[in-house]
Amino acid sequence: MDISKYKTEDFVFDTHFRKWVMAPDMESEKFWRQIQQEYPDKAEQMEMARNIVILLSKKKRRISDQDRRKLWDRIEGDIQIPESRSPDRPVQLTAGNREAGGKTALKVSKFSPVWRVAAILLVFLGLAYLFFHQVDQLEPGGEEEPIYAVHQTEKGIKSTFKLPDGSSVRLNSGSELRYIKKFEGDSRTVLLKGEAFFEVVQDKSKPFIVKTDNFLTTALGTSFNVNAFPGKNIQVSLVTGKVTVEDISQQDSAVTLERGESAFINQDLQTITKENFDMEKVLAWTDGTILFDGTPVDEAVRILENWFGVRIFVKSNPNKKLKLYGKFRNETLQNILEGLSHSVDFDFTIQDKEVTIDFH
Repeated sequence: MDISKYKTEDFVFDTHFRKWVMAPDMESEKFWRQIQQEYPDKAEQMEMARNIVILLSKKKRRISDQDRRKLWDRIEGDIQIPESRSPDRPVQLTAGNREAGGKTALKVSKFSPVWRVAAILLVFLGLAYLFFHQVDQLEPGGEEEPIYAVHQTEKGIKSTFKLPDGSSVRLNSGSELRYIKKFEGDSRTVLLKGEAFFEVVQDKSKPFIVKTDNFLTTALGTSFNVNAFPGKNIQVSLVTGKVTVEDISQQDSAVTLERGESAFINQDLQTITKENFDMEKVLAWTDGTILFDGTPVDEAVRILENWFGVRIFVKSNPNKKLKLYGKFRNETLQNILEGLSHSVDFDFTIQDKEVTIDFH
């Protein structure tokens, strides 16, 4: 295959690419990461193809309402639609904006926004048809692709469930976990985007692996928390047992954690550092508790948006050195903001799913 000539649809139909997206192993990770380094101009096509594969790999031919919303969010993020803005309009601080910082939007100067949306939808639907048509035309006895289970939580929603091996997962708001059903193969690999707490059933013949971007966390029987929201550094915190954390793009990068230790992964520098962690602070979310302990305002905004499924606008820019403190268990957003406003001088309004904060 000549990757230099690949377009989005070529990646979608590449069997090895699809397997890498849905069930990566050490060999495929090294291969495709090398491709990304050799062909940086293909990054946009690969990312679009990845999103399409994730949506189309589900056995249902009918796109669900949730998948349709995700596709629409993707389209909106890829289109520049001019928008008038008054000088006093609040600055929107949302997790989506921060995570998409610096991303180049598609520029189609000859068409209106409506036609641009229609064009992208047609491309996606065309790929969907071709993808399923190709799968239907496979000869009997051909290689059958594995079936995947996907657990997703919307912002404001948390979920607890069991994996096929009996391991327990607590999935935080705005997170996604996917894996091959029945854990076929020689490992129990799950792919995480967001945050989850795992209580793993021991099985020495099949190690339990959590993949987050370039990093693998491997365990046999243990409990640990993984915080890996897009655009943020990753933190793996061990509660019981023992795990190893490694960067699959670098040799000899594995770090072993003992109980009470965390691995902090700097995605920009591609480094892993180890230190002790505050168990109450890291696991507070699993007990319905929001704990601000010297938390920057922008991080607090992200947490509250994710926790309550709201959009928060900040009208005036607070001091960058401002830190928030407070512990709130099973409290309403109204009560949390009232509590914080007593120690940090700001006014706020809540209207449906939108919150406005005005620092004095």
